[in-house]
Amino acid sequence: MVQSDIPLMDAIITEKLDELSKSIDNDVMRVCLVESGWTEVSFYYNSSKHAIDVLEWIGNHVKENQWSRLNGYFVFRNKKDAEWFMLRWL
Repeated sequence: MVQSDIPLMDAIITEKLDELSKSIDNDVMRVCLVESGWTEVSFYYNSSKHAIDVLEWIGNHVKENQWSRLNGYFVFRNKKDAEWFMLRWL
C-alpha cells in the first residue's frame, strides 16, 4: 500500500462507520417508538418519484411529528395513520 492511499482509506472507513452508526441509531429509535405504542410499517420506495409521492401524501395526511422514516420502516404515532398509509401505499 502506498503512503498516499492511507488518508483515502481512513476517509472511506470513517464514512462507512458513520453510516453504520446512523443505521444502528435508527433501528434503536424505531424499536423504542414501537415499544412505546407507535405502529411500524415496512416500506421501500420503487423510485425517486414514488418517494416524492409518498412523502407528499404523508405531508398532506399525517400531522407533523406524528411519523418518522427509519431505515426501511415508517413508524406512526397514530395507528389509524398507519392503517391509512398501508391502504394507500401497500
